[in-house]
Amino acid sequence: MISGLSLLLRDVPSAVVPALLDRLDARQRYELLALYPPVPQTVNHVLSQGGSPRDRVALARNRYSDRALLLRLMQCGEYEVDRSVYFHRRTTGAMRRSIAPAPQEPVLATRELVELLRGHQRVRHALRILDRPHVLDPHVLLSEHRRRPLPPGAVEALVLSGECPREAVLALLDTRGTRTYGRWWYRPTVRAVRTGAITPAELVRHMAPAHRTLLLPTVQIRGGLRFNEAEAAAVREATGHVLHPVLADRIEDWTDFGRRAHTFEGTLPELAAATGHISTGGPGIEGLSSALLDALPVRREPCRDPLARADALKALARLDTDSRPQYHLRKQALADGLLTGDDIVLHGAPARAAIDEKCWLGHLEHFDRPQAVAAARTRTAELARAALGEDPEAWWAVARRLPKFEGTFPELLGQGFRGDSLSAW
Repeated sequence: MISGLSLLLRDVPSAVVPALLDRLDARQRYELLALYPPVPQTVNHVLSQGGSPRDRVALARNRYSDRALLLRLMQCGEYEVDRSVYFHRRTTGAMRRSIAPAPQEPVLATRELVELLRGHQRVRHALRILDRPHVLDPHVLLSEHRRRPLPPGAVEALVLSGECPREAVLALLDTRGTRTYGRWWYRPTVRAVRTGAITPAELVRHMAPAHRTLLLPTVQIRGGLRFNEAEAAAVREATGHVLHPVLADRIEDWTDFGRRAHTFEGTLPELAAATGHISTGGPGIEGLSSALLDALPVRREPCRDPLARADALKALARLDTDSRPQYHLRKQALADGLLTGDDIVLHGAPARAAIDEKCWLGHLEHFDRPQAVAAARTRTAELARAALGEDPEAWWAVARRLPKFEGTFPELLGQGFRGDSLSAW
């Protein structure tokens, strides 16, 4: 049952997470938080905001927990915070003296703190500044940020420090006043989502300018901090929830949206609402065209080989077959366009294997079919939320049945509408 719940928690609304966790006994709760990889962002968000000390210790012991999340958990009082891990020993002596706390140093006011943060681009330097005695007034901080946005390293440090409330973190991601933003502009968003300070849906609705939101899932930095496949899929899903209801599948609206995205300074929902009523112009932005293609709703082209597609769909009835030839055949079918991620969720059996990418792509560190993974997760979330809503009883019953259910995922969800209520199971 824990395995089923760990998969479903990726799609559970934040308001339902506490009710589901409360149904677990102490051993099951610890097992879910400390042993299963990785803990979904919704759970990180809920527990980092108001979890018990035992829950935060369990999260800290999970070997898949990000270091940024550990720092945020430490702020809750279970451990001493040692932010010096980000203060690299290559820092020069003069710079260390300028930002390290002096004996009996007076307390910095918020505006003084902001001016110091503006002078240092690296997060380790900003964290050492935040170690100095200071008073942080969120209203003054946001006022200064709106006047002249803080550099990404300072925003990342403020997120890691845990001193800013959720509303302040969201406001700090609004950088529409900047003209240039450097190569590390996306790092604060990764930290904010990974530490549980905000959810991907909140990120998509509040980040500005809009084109940076579209670029987030496509950032590829070799060996650097970036969204992993699960986080990028969650951001793509949230982007689709914002854009698809407004633009639907009208090609002319999407074309107009793409022409105006690189010059619009507001958030993504504001851009979608203003499509057709704003001016164009300005230089293009590298990578934005491919990001827009990722955001488009998938339109299936007629299959040129219906027999091959029928065979590929038939093979989805055995997703739990753990063999290298089966993985190869499924990947080839995805590459040839015979299957999509939607098909696997809709027709794959058993249900648990259909919604777990490791069961149909193999146990990979980085999935080599990211578009199929993103499409499958989006469809899973749409089906589950449409069928179960915010009913904890229904989510709990599906989680209990999922590990041993032999049918498809839609069949499992559909049982709640045929009289044998899932919540009564």
